[in-house]
Amino acid sequence: MLSPPTQAPEQVHQMPRAARQLRSGVARARDWAQTPHGRIWVDAAVIWALTRAVFLVLTFLVPDLFGRAGGSSTSLAAALDRWVAQDGSHFAYIAAHGYTDYWRTAFWPAYPALMHVFGPLFGGDYGLAGMAITNVAFFGALVALRRLAERELDADAGRRAALYLAVFPTAFYFFAPYSEAVFLFLGISSFAAMRERRWLLAGLLGCAATLTRSAGVLLVVPFAVEFYSAWRAGAARWWRAVYVALIPAAAGLYSLYLVAQHRSPITYLSAQQYWGRSLQWPWTTYVLGLQGLLHLGGRDPIGATHLALNFAALVVFVVLAVVAFRVLPPSFGLYTAALLLYLSLFPASDPVAAVQGEGRLVLMAFPIFMALGKWGRRTWVHEALLVGMLPLLAIACAHFLLHLEA
Repeated sequence: MLSPPTQAPEQVHQMPRAARQLRSGVARARDWAQTPHGRIWVDAAVIWALTRAVFLVLTFLVPDLFGRAGGSSTSLAAALDRWVAQDGSHFAYIAAHGYTDYWRTAFWPAYPALMHVFGPLFGGDYGLAGMAITNVAFFGALVALRRLAERELDADAGRRAALYLAVFPTAFYFFAPYSEAVFLFLGISSFAAMRERRWLLAGLLGCAATLTRSAGVLLVVPFAVEFYSAWRAGAARWWRAVYVALIPAAAGLYSLYLVAQHRSPITYLSAQQYWGRSLQWPWTTYVLGLQGLLHLGGRDPIGATHLALNFAALVVFVVLAVVAFRVLPPSFGLYTAALLLYLSLFPASDPVAAVQGEGRLVLMAFPIFMALGKWGRRTWVHEALLVGMLPLLAIACAHFLLHLEA
């Protein structure tokens, strides 16, 4: 009678060893997830995954409910293409063709450059590449914000700050091919480097942030405040202050490119005029915003709603910036004030569009979310913020997918 084949000795021991290694790896991962550092990453991953899932559901559900193309019967790629709209379409164009039109120079180069580099991985679909970059960068921004808020405040405040950022009514732009997520990741990381007295890294990250959005140059303000404080305390050598020059140097690099491409180092300022924007006194933005609300009234309910939300976001953030000075170190408050002032300097001349996009741009004021994370320790404040933000997020996202967003 034939005896059953026997396994080689090494095969007998191979499976148990692999199983032990797997169990050991799982145990180490579980233990790591319970550490303060691991909790930051796990919490960020949970917030990131849940919000991405909601946006994916809305991507299919909203157009289908309203009878628009791109509903549940289409492919995933076709459905996601609905996100490549407005500024996202301009970024995709620049990634594919470069700055062939002077008026597109208002969109700074780092983000479309990344889209150009990674586009071939997505079959030349630069819009899809931009969405991938945005979502990866947003995960990085959540981790960076949580770490910074935990360092400056506490772990619970850090977790709430990340949550509030992810569910803010215009946070769906962190899913679309827009540059805010990349800017936020770089800006927060630069800020963290300043607080850790890593001046060269702070300057390099600030340079990258400025190449992403012009507002990055405002990181000079907290750099100067933090460096002066460190220097006075004897914690920084004076010559390291030169690293702050890396931040505005990004604008110089972009200007050199524009000289070669369009024969003008400030083409991006001329582009603002094409988009109907010009330098004004900061209070002009608020006056024009109120005029726009009075003009629209009941004539255009959707347009009036978008205008009101953008205007309210700007006003509320200005108020919160004043209060945030009591919660965070001076560099955070000064950066927020400088950013909100900057956002008020270039309103559209048309009152109806005066504050267009401000509800999205205030997302860059990350210290506000840190302050909210601190205030959210009160249960009623936390619940009120979520109850107010979540429905507005769903509505604003739906409007964007239906191409109704102003």
